[in-house]
Amino acid sequence: MSNVKISIITPYYNCHEYIEETAKSVLNQTFPFFEWIIVDDNSSKESKEKLKQIECLDDRIKVFWLDEKTSGGPAVARDYGIHKSAKTSEYIVF
Repeated sequence: MSNVKISIITPYYNCHEYIEETAKSVLNQTFPFFEWIIVDDNSSKESKEKLKQIECLDDRIKVFWLDEKTSGGPAVARDYGIHKSAKTSEYIVF
C-alpha cells in the first residue's frame, strides 16, 4: 500500500447497525489512494462478525481488535489506529 495518501481511522464499539452505511460512504469515494482503519474496542460478538464482513469488502480496509487491557474508548482506539496507519500517508482523518 505504498500509494496511501489518506488514512481514515474509525473507532468502533457495538455499532453494527451503522457500519454498513459508513462502509458504503467510504468505498464510494472517487479518490482511490486511501486506507480505512477500523479499531474495535471490545464490541459484542454480533458487532465483531459484522466487522469481519466489512473487512472482506475491500483490500484497503483493515480491522484491528483492542483487547480488554487496551480498551479505553474512542480516543484510545483513534490513537491505536494512528499507530497502525501507513507511514506514507499524508493525511489522517477520523
